[in-house]
Amino acid sequence: MPCSIKPRDSLAIIGSYRKEFLEQLANIPSDTRARIEKFVFEDLPGLSSIIQSGKVEKIKSYDTYYKARFGVYRVGMDIDLKNFIEKCRVGGGVFWITISNALLVAALLLSGCASIHIYDKNSVTVTTKLGLTIVQLDPKNTDVLLAKAQGLGLTSTPLGVTLGWRDEVFATLQDQSRCQVLLWIENESEIESILSLLHKQEKSLNNICIIDNGEIL
Repeated sequence: MPCSIKPRDSLAIIGSYRKEFLEQLANIPSDTRARIEKFVFEDLPGLSSIIQSGKVEKIKSYDTYYKARFGVYRVGMDIDLKNFIEKCRVGGGVFWITISNALLVAALLLSGCASIHIYDKNSVTVTTKLGLTIVQLDPKNTDVLLAKAQGLGLTSTPLGVTLGWRDEVFATLQDQSRCQVLLWIENESEIESILSLLHKQEKSLNNICIIDNGEIL
């Protein structure tokens, strides 16, 4: 079955990773590439110049989202994103393996060292461990939880199972309808320039969320 891009899938990507994302498209069949490019760069009314500025990573609707080396992916119940990425080959260097093979590899190689930071608006929890590390995000008492994870070895995440070095950010929102556009802020000095750009374009800020260390600003 050919892969396709639909607005509800919200596969998209962008921001400072835009160049790498476009480079990844080079290995995708042309018809699929055209659909991805149209969805990412055309079907986002009023946001194209913000995306071009390299400051935004956009996701339209989501349950849990995942920020990896070159993008943001939706992780939800209505699509099998792992198989989607395998089919479209958007994964870019991520080594996907089946669960059965992963368990075998884990038994042979053991797990590597993992470091996981959980952020909410009140505290930061750090877990560093050699071997199997399991962390579950539970946003019951906060608007958003961020998990920043680094590890070497076998890693199982909502996106699938990988073997090798992993450096990623997860976030879970309690109110999934609140944000239509999500701004990942790694440097607080970016906030003012982004908001200024939005105001100049007379864009509504009602559904735009800025996430910084476990808090929606």
